Amino acid sequence: MSVAVHQRRFKGWWLGLLVLGGTLIGAERSRLPCADGEVVRYTALRTREAPVIDGQLNETVWQQATWSSRYVDILTGGPTVHDTRAAIVWDDENLYLAIRVEEPLVRAQFTERNSPIYQENDVEVFIGGADAYYEFEINARNTIYEVFFIWQEAYERMGFSRAPEFARTNLQGFNGVGFKSHPRGLRWGHFNWQFPGLKTAVHVDGTLNNDADRDRGWTVELAFPWAGMKWLATDGRALPPRNGDEWRIDLSRFNTYKEAPPAKDSGGWVLSPHRVWDSHVPECFPKVTFLTNALPTSVRTNASLQLTSPAERLVFQRGVDNRARLPLAGVGTPGTRLEARLLPRDRRGEDARWQTVGSVRSDGTFAASWLAPAGWYSLEARTVEPNGAVEMTRIERVGVGEVFVVVGHSVAQGGELNLPGAKDDRVNTIAWPPDSGDQRRTYEQTGETRFLPAAKGTAFGDGVVPAPFGHGTYFWARFGELVAQRHDVPVLVLNAAFGGTSLEHWAKSARGEPFEHSFVRADLRMPYRNLTNTWQHYVRLLGVRAVLADQGQNDWGEPSVEVVAKRYQTWINQARVDLGFPELAVVVNRQTPFRERIAIRTAQEQMIRDGPFCFPGPDYDTLAPSDFSDRIHLSQAGLEPAAQRWADSISAQFLTQARPFPPR
Repeated sequence: MSVAVHQRRFKGWWLGLLVLGGTLIGAERSRLPCADGEVVRYTALRTREAPVIDGQLNETVWQQATWSSRYVDILTGGPTVHDTRAAIVWDDENLYLAIRVEEPLVRAQFTERNSPIYQENDVEVFIGGADAYYEFEINARNTIYEVFFIWQEAYERMGFSRAPEFARTNLQGFNGVGFKSHPRGLRWGHFNWQFPGLKTAVHVDGTLNNDADRDRGWTVELAFPWAGMKWLATDGRALPPRNGDEWRIDLSRFNTYKEAPPAKDSGGWVLSPHRVWDSHVPECFPKVTFLTNALPTSVRTNASLQLTSPAERLVFQRGVDNRARLPLAGVGTPGTRLEARLLPRDRRGEDARWQTVGSVRSDGTFAASWLAPAGWYSLEARTVEPNGAVEMTRIERVGVGEVFVVVGHSVAQGGELNLPGAKDDRVNTIAWPPDSGDQRRTYEQTGETRFLPAAKGTAFGDGVVPAPFGHGTYFWARFGELVAQRHDVPVLVLNAAFGGTSLEHWAKSARGEPFEHSFVRADLRMPYRNLTNTWQHYVRLLGVRAVLADQGQNDWGEPSVEVVAKRYQTWINQARVDLGFPELAVVVNRQTPFRERIAIRTAQEQMIRDGPFCFPGPDYDTLAPSDFSDRIHLSQAGLEPAAQRWADSISAQFLTQARPFPPR
């Protein structure tokens, strides 16, 4: 950490590691900002196979290493908006670190060594002994910056003053950042020191410095030779460590951004909270124990172990107990034990431990499931052979949260008008692939599910077209984002609406009755077939909370309230029969498209009042005239208010009353 860094801590972000051998006791320890009892512990195992330092983190070593829990806020110890974790292993030659940084917009500009990369996003490593510590920084371009700090009270006593590299002319004074009263006092800093033999690498999972798309983040891989730490071992510590040796190793991250209020995000995230805005308090860093127990060497990543379920970015509907049963199916080595675990990507709890969920059958297949609480996860699965050999695979994103299906006509389906896609990583859909126009037309002409996209999730971002029949993000991606943020769960939205249809068409197609239409195929039972296809192809796997019904306005020519309400109830009843779930929740919007045509609004209110398991949706009559392009359809200005009103309908009270259909 440079002197300039101390002045900009709320601007930059970094990850830090510091190792300290000396400890403070008694009154001196009580003067520190963090309590010793809250300091996190970590165990670093020895590796027989040195990782290749390329930043990819795809070696056996990192598959088997123990990954840290998610970082917390440096000041409060509270949750953080993005995921950051690290792993540490070692051998006779090096101390190895791997760091995974979730970052939707990866940025880095500096390319020259010892540039002020602390002014942008960077990762920092502090390695220290009883009398000195070393600082290392790296950005997403693999540009590095280094400083070596010496406690001034030990400068003469421990012989630093007799080393030419630490001549006083090479040093500058330093007294911490926000904690200026450390019991050990001041430090000397050598700002041109270089760690001998250091190896570094960075891999960006995305596009560097391109904010037009969303990145996954970046990973860092480091190797610090023990031979370069002689000035850190003035207390006589062994290099490399002996079995059971304890060092101080802290990992932290500071960001150029903060999560919006009401979140209390200081901008700095750590494995163990410091309770002060200062990374130069070694006594607050986690305690790392080095063990000579070796990691397994026979791990094969994705060699034959493959998951067929769940797919990436699927969200499974949580039940009334806030949990869902996650499927785990695939192929692997016959006779091996099957284990799985979930690593939280959002702010819910700690990592789950490995659980035995079944075994691989003699034909090489497996199918299992286990209950998981609501949250946004990475899923890891492994098979274990009797001799201890392990195979592993990973799904980066899978969730337990809320699933919704949209029905209706063009006001529900959308068209050329769209809000931007969701920025919240937890908002998903199942999307039509780009350039899939021919496939979509074939589906519309046949109604066959084999032409629908496979049940694999997609971030509901810009330009995404949701299955089975959506036209774009419309306002539904924004709706999903609001629900995810208000209820702190992942969300998946499917769009089965069909523009140009009415409740009459939905009721008749639900019963299999013919009707005349210029482009809707009644012989295929469209538009209702979109909903039954959604049941069959997606919802039986994922579950669903509710159907969001934005329809009725196209029935404005029907003067009878009873007729309109009967049409509404007809397709709802059939949908519940086809799903096999009579308690299926339906959220009903309300709108009076023409003042003289009140039957639509009256029928909608009647459905909400008298229809079983029907709930009030948004009231479009409260929108401004400018929010409509005509008496029925929304204007661009009306999309955000519509999203807000639909999200308001998914209240905490609604979630307690609307019983979800569970995954099967």
